[in-house]
Amino acid sequence: MEKEEQEVISKFIENSVVLQRVMTDVSVNLTRLTKEISELLELFKEAAKHVEDGKDGEIAGKLESISEQNKTIAKSLSLILSEKPNSRTQPLPEFKF
Repeated sequence: MEKEEQEVISKFIENSVVLQRVMTDVSVNLTRLTKEISELLELFKEAAKHVEDGKDGEIAGKLESISEQNKTIAKSLSLILSEKPNSRTQPLPEFKF
């Protein structure tokens, strides 16, 4: 029975070492992910400043256009959903993007 106990203890130690390696890898990868997310957040903040300052008028214009299209789509969907169920077979209006 002592040999079986030694094997169990040996397996336990081996599994513990493997688990520690995996946890170390997870920790390293989480640290790397956190750093990359922080860099991405900084990039978004910088882009937002440019749009806010009007330095990138083309993007601001496109965002405004998309916002207006979203409002039109929302109004159309509201009208369609408020109509009778039999009239839902009407085609949706076309939008040009």
